[in-house]
Amino acid sequence: MTQPDPKTEFFIAYFSQDGRRFTLVNPPNHIELSMGARLRSALPNKILYDNAVEEYTRVIEVKRKPNSNGQLYRFHGLTLHSLHCLDFPVPEVEEAPLFVEVLRILSQLGFQLDATIPLGRRGPLGIRYMRELLIFKGYLPREG
Repeated sequence: MTQPDPKTEFFIAYFSQDGRRFTLVNPPNHIELSMGARLRSALPNKILYDNAVEEYTRVIEVKRKPNSNGQLYRFHGLTLHSLHCLDFPVPEVEEAPLFVEVLRILSQLGFQLDATIPLGRRGPLGIRYMRELLIFKGYLPREG
């Protein structure tokens, strides 16, 4: 068994199911302070929310927007009593580009994705949803 490296730091993060919200759990101070600003710079006018929600937890969320022709997608469904519509906006920043941008910024700040832990769960109607905990590893800056 090897001894832990005192200069190594770890923190976890995860994306919401729709990929719009990125949550950092107990990130190092320099990551917490600069992640939101760097994402705002990389994705101008797309960051909706960037705040510490609890001690040791920071949430960054991107905006939603209508689809390319300015309309919301619309689904029609029949109920027993009436016809109803459900409107929902489409994410402005898709999950893959946001994920790549997050990885790029963390790499610039000295952290790499070290591991992922899949967390499967069942939702309504028995549909499986996958979420992953992302484990990032970095090293403390050298002193002197």
